[in-house]
Amino acid sequence: MKRFAVLSVGFRPWFLSLLVAGVVLFGLWGWVWFSVAMGGALPSPTTMVISDWRWHAHEMIFGLGVALLAGFLLTAVQNWTGQRMMSPTGLLAIVLLWWIARMLILLGGMGEWPGFVLSAAVPLWVAAVILPPIVRHRQWRNLLFPAALTMLSILDVYFRARINSPDLHAEIAWAGVWPLVAVVLFMAQRVIPAFTGGITGQRDLDLGMPLAWISGAGPFLLLFLGLIPLPLTRQVLLPISALVIVFFGVHALGRWWDRRVLREPMLLVLFVGYLLVLLGVFILAIALSPTLSMPLRGQWLDAGVHALGLGVLGVFGPGMLLRVSAGHTGRNIHMTGLLRGAFIAAVLFWFLRVETLGVGFHAGLLALSAWGMAGVYLALLLSIMGWLIRPRAS
Repeated sequence: MKRFAVLSVGFRPWFLSLLVAGVVLFGLWGWVWFSVAMGGALPSPTTMVISDWRWHAHEMIFGLGVALLAGFLLTAVQNWTGQRMMSPTGLLAIVLLWWIARMLILLGGMGEWPGFVLSAAVPLWVAAVILPPIVRHRQWRNLLFPAALTMLSILDVYFRARINSPDLHAEIAWAGVWPLVAVVLFMAQRVIPAFTGGITGQRDLDLGMPLAWISGAGPFLLLFLGLIPLPLTRQVLLPISALVIVFFGVHALGRWWDRRVLREPMLLVLFVGYLLVLLGVFILAIALSPTLSMPLRGQWLDAGVHALGLGVLGVFGPGMLLRVSAGHTGRNIHMTGLLRGAFIAAVLFWFLRVETLGVGFHAGLLALSAWGMAGVYLALLLSIMGWLIRPRAS
C-alpha cells in the first residue's frame, strides 16, 4: 500500500486531479480572454472548444466540482462508517474515467455525447459507493450526499440534452452549482462550529436540525424552483427562498464567530468561504427578482453564478481540501506563508470576478481573474502534492 499511497484513500487521487485540472482549465480560460483583451476576436467554438463558454461552465461544475465532492465524500463516509470505500484499483478506474471524460469533451467538442455520458457516470458511481454504508449505519442525514451526486449526474445529461437551448445560459448551464452549494452549506454547518469549539472551548455552537435542513435542502429547493417554467416560482418564490437561506446562514456565522478565529487561518478561510457562498446566493436572489431590468439582470446573474462558483471552488472548497489533506496525511494543521497568500489572492479574485456588477464584462479582468485562480490552484498543488503521493507522515 505504501508503494501506491496516492491510491490508498479517496481524497488523494481526487484532490491531485482537481488541482492539476484546475491549473489547466483556469489557465486555458484566461488565455482565451487575454487573446481578446489584446485585440483578437473570441475564437469560434466550432474551431476551438476552450473558447466556448459552455465548455467552461460544464468543466467548472461537472469537472472540478465533481472531483471536489468525490474527494471529500469518499474520505468522509469512510471515516464516519469505518468501512473502506474503494480499492486502489477502483479508485484508479474512476479517476481515469473522469479524466477520459474531460479529454473526450475537450477533443470532441460540446456536440458529442460520449464525453458527457462518461462525465455523468462518475458522480453516479461515487453515489453508488457511498450509499450502502450510509444506509447500513443508518446515517440518514448523510443521504444528502448521494442525492447531490445523483442530481449532478442527471443535470450533466440534461446539460448535454439542452446544449443548444436558448435557456441554457440563463437557467440550465449553472443549475449544477446548486448541489455543490447544498453539500458545502451542509458540511459548513457541521464542521465550522466543531472546529471553532475546539479553539474556544464552546460546545453549544451547533444550531441543530433547522439550520441543517435549510443548508442541505434549501439549495435543492432553489434548483427545482429555477427549473419550473413559471414566473411565480422563478421571480417570487425562488428569490424569497434564497433570502431565507442567506438570513439563516448569516445568523449562524454570527453565532459561530469568535475573534480567536483570526489567529487560525485554516479555520478563518472556511468562515470567509461560507460568507462568499452566501453572498452569491444573495446576488442571485436579486438577479432573479422582478425588480431588475433585463440588461441589469444579466450582469447580476453572471456575478451571482460566479460568486457561488468561486466561493465553492476558490475559497471554501480549497480550504477544506487543505485541512483534509493535512489531517489525513499526518501533517500539522498549519497554513504556510505561500498558502496564506494564495487564499488572500483567491478572495481578491472572487471580488474581481464579481466586479462585473459595476464595470460590466471586461476581457482583461476576466483573464486576470482566471489566471489568478490558476495561480491559486498551482500554489496549492506545489504545497500539498507531496502529501498526496507519499505515505502518511505518522
